Amino acid sequence: MRRTTLACAMCAFAAAVALATPCFAMTGFDPDYDAALARSKNSGRPVFVLFTGSDWCVWCKRLEKEVFSQPEFLDFATNAYETVVLDYPMESKQSPAEKKRNVAIAKKFKVEGYPTVLLLDSGEKVLYQTGYEAGGAKKWVEDFKKGVELKPLIDEHLAVFDEKAKSVMKRMADEFMEKAKGLPEEDKRKAVELSKALAAKYLPEVEALEKEIAEKEVPAELNESKDELKESFAALHKFLEKQAGLDVDKVLKDMDKAKSEVEEELRKEAAERERSRESWLKDWSENIRTNKTLETCASFRNEKMRPFLLAEMDPEGVATEDERKILRSSIDYVWGDSGFRNFGKKKELVEILG
Repeated sequence: MRRTTLACAMCAFAAAVALATPCFAMTGFDPDYDAALARSKNSGRPVFVLFTGSDWCVWCKRLEKEVFSQPEFLDFATNAYETVVLDYPMESKQSPAEKKRNVAIAKKFKVEGYPTVLLLDSGEKVLYQTGYEAGGAKKWVEDFKKGVELKPLIDEHLAVFDEKAKSVMKRMADEFMEKAKGLPEEDKRKAVELSKALAAKYLPEVEALEKEIAEKEVPAELNESKDELKESFAALHKFLEKQAGLDVDKVLKDMDKAKSEVEEELRKEAAERERSRESWLKDWSENIRTNKTLETCASFRNEKMRPFLLAEMDPEGVATEDERKILRSSIDYVWGDSGFRNFGKKKELVEILG
């Protein structure tokens, strides 16, 4: 029991200094997509797949906290579906096999953003797709059930308009990229003029789709979905209309102003970092001189910090030599040469301490 407690403490410390390999997990969710799919084929239950970015995606974290960790969701989903979570972290480590598998699955289903939730049948046909929605677990579950129920009708009556809207934006973006290839990077005026011209070119197509949607007759239960689609097209219309009416000179002036503001902000941040670094070096130097206990960074680590932390992490002295090697490596990660680079230039620190 004592050895188990020590091992847990060691793992926690190692993770804190990024030496351990984090393993992302969510209650009620299986990280093994293939296993969940196999269970689906036996049970007949659809597969509920969450695509998330656990260590960088704000909306993913909110969805997990507000919905997926709540009893209202877990009681519903774990009884109705085979639930799977696939993680796409930026910093947290994954095995090469897991990373490769997750990327392949996201590519297979053309996942373009996070969080994305897919409901699949046992043959991997997409039954429904959604993501983050505010309002908490109860509302999310109610909206999810309603969305799954209405999906076949939406596919029949409204999905074509969504595809047409995506087509317009893709063609416009592709044309911009193709024509912008020959523009000098510094020629912002021609880039803005090109954006303006393309918006004017594709605006009539969006207007025609808006009219078609407004005239489209749908079953009563799709009236709300139709209204939402109309709102989306109105927003797209407004965006293109604004782009088509750009005052090029004003845009360029605003761009230059924004660039200057960003550069000034970066300069201030760099100056503040330098002031903080110098203050930290001076404060630490004074503390060391006052106590007269250290002469160099290395002696501080070897004579004071390492013994102190080893004693704190293994107070009863029961760690094996291999375990103590892990503890020492964890300490040196912070207090070794690489660790000191996080606090300032070691050379300057040694000069101050000298």
